[in-house]
Amino acid sequence: MLELPTDRPRTAGGSHRGGRVAWELPPELSAALTSLARRHGATPFMLLLAAFQALLARHTGQDDLVVGLSIAYRQRAELEPLVGFFVNLLALRADLRADPPFREILAQARETALDALAHQDLPFERLVAELRPERGAAHPLFQVLCTLQNAPLAPRLTGLELSPFETAGRAAHFDWTLSLGTGSDGVIGGYLEYDAGLFDAATARRAVAHFETLLAAAAAAPSSRLSELPLLGDGERQQLREWNDTSTAWPAGSCLHTLIAAQARRTPEALAVMAQAAGEGGEAGNAGDAGIERLTFGELHQAAARLARRLRGLGVGPDVLVALYLERSAALAVALLAVLEAGGAYLPLDLGDPGERLAWVLEDARPRVVLTRRRGGLAKRLLAATEGGMRVVCLDDPPSFPEAATPRPASPPAAPPRVTPDHLAYVIYTSGSTGRPKGTMVPHRGLVNYLSWAVAAYRVAAGRGAPVHTPLAFDLTVTSLLAPWLAGRCAHLLSEEDAVTARCTALAEPAESELTVGALGGGPVPIGRPIANTRLYVVDRQLRPVALGTPGELLIGG
Repeated sequence: MLELPTDRPRTAGGSHRGGRVAWELPPELSAALTSLARRHGATPFMLLLAAFQALLARHTGQDDLVVGLSIAYRQRAELEPLVGFFVNLLALRADLRADPPFREILAQARETALDALAHQDLPFERLVAELRPERGAAHPLFQVLCTLQNAPLAPRLTGLELSPFETAGRAAHFDWTLSLGTGSDGVIGGYLEYDAGLFDAATARRAVAHFETLLAAAAAAPSSRLSELPLLGDGERQQLREWNDTSTAWPAGSCLHTLIAAQARRTPEALAVMAQAAGEGGEAGNAGDAGIERLTFGELHQAAARLARRLRGLGVGPDVLVALYLERSAALAVALLAVLEAGGAYLPLDLGDPGERLAWVLEDARPRVVLTRRRGGLAKRLLAATEGGMRVVCLDDPPSFPEAATPRPASPPAAPPRVTPDHLAYVIYTSGSTGRPKGTMVPHRGLVNYLSWAVAAYRVAAGRGAPVHTPLAFDLTVTSLLAPWLAGRCAHLLSEEDAVTARCTALAEPAESELTVGALGGGPVPIGRPIANTRLYVVDRQLRPVALGTPGELLIGG
């Protein structure tokens, strides 16, 4: 199966609605290609076939592929004057696994075409019946076709004048059909017919432009390897540069907690946190009416500063991890900010994780301290999963209560350390769905840049805050919890019951956005363009930028 990147998913029935893009090479390039083919004992068609195979390999990332070839099947002289449909299909396989030079691709295409033509008496239907390929939505054996238009247009019947004309309502029997021909002036041209149910017209036009760019490079340097043949034209290169032109002013010299402290000085009475009251004895502020706990920016900063002094006394400083095993609550907000104020980096632990994953993350990250609560059995569950041995601080214990599973003498409080934007802000672990969970280390510099962009992109300052309905160990929570604080807005930490309701409501009533519509429609879901001060490159195995719409590896910089 040739996996051409489509604009829409393939369906079982398929529309087979066709579109067509005409193309014609410049006379000088046509002459150069004809000369190159002659030097290698090949026809211009064989050279164009080799280039088409190279184009398909670059567009799909596949190096073992099959291209169909339609032939007139009038190899006997007595068949020439007969009226009728004699066309047969041949399957031409290309092996490009060694990243061969173009001249070797041409030699292989020549031999394959000659060998196939020597066996053209075998009907394609017989080949399918013998091989019995898996039948699906696509054409069996190959999904792209190459055809040479070399039938003379001169009239064969006396008294008739013939001329070609375009037909309407054309159908596409293959994903792509590349029609090739040479005019009387030696100019090479043709058209690319495409399945309009799978591809947009712009995608087809881009493919034709890539084909012409590749042909020009092959003519100029036939020793170039497959991976070295360029596809990008000047217009596409300029577009990639424009997409990556993301330079934006941001507080590059600041850490997250210093920006939040500045906000607390500007608006100390503004509401920063709302959460369901978590009980008595925590570091959080006073519970309000209806069991809702509220913290202003001033209260949040003061509570975090108190806890930060305790953490510094336990050895927390720059690049020292402090794990957070807490429910969505005011205590969680205070604990997170306190870790940053102490100079450390927070490690979010998901309360829903099984004990095996919890133990793995803690063993791998080795945090200096774990902040949790006895309420709800959190501390008990944590220690049961990890068999103790960690420095555990329960926020609902008085400071004089034994705080550790293995008590150690506390050192005197240290002065606030100097934290730079290059120090860690947090470490978050991947799901582990493709292997062991991996910890991603996020410095203040990247976090502040991202949140600064998010505040502007999501117009956070224009709203009244954001609901926090996902676990802290889920990276979406970084946006919903921290972006409002940079804009002086409130983070609403929802209980699990309210969070489930919020998630269901979001699914039942999706907002009008490209991402949601794309996801619900079943088509490709775009991940967007680079945000402020970042760059995105999709590259091939040689780390060269690939053409638009072709697969590759995503590199992120900035």
